[in-house]
Amino acid sequence: MSHFNPTLERPQFDATHDPKVQLQGLKSAFTADLLASEYCMGKCKIELVPSVSEAENDCLRRCHVKYFDSQLVVENEMRNFVRGMPI
Repeated sequence: MSHFNPTLERPQFDATHDPKVQLQGLKSAFTADLLASEYCMGKCKIELVPSVSEAENDCLRRCHVKYFDSQLVVENEMRNFVRGMPI
C-alpha cells in the first residue's frame, strides 16, 4: 500500500513551523518598529515631557503613517510575489 502514499525523498524545510525562525522574525519586527519610533521622535524634535503639542502630534502621526504604509507595501510584496527556493 505504500506505493499509493509515497514519502518524500528530500522533504522541504518549512520555516512557518520552526520556532527559531519565528523568534527571529518577531525580533526583527520589534526592532524595526522601535527604530521607526525613534526616527520619528528625532525627526519631529519630540522631548520626553508629559504633554505633546498639537504640531508635534501631527508630525508624529504623519511620520508613523508613512512608515506603516511603506511597511504594508513591503509585506504585501513579500507575501504575494516572493517565492522561496527549495532547499
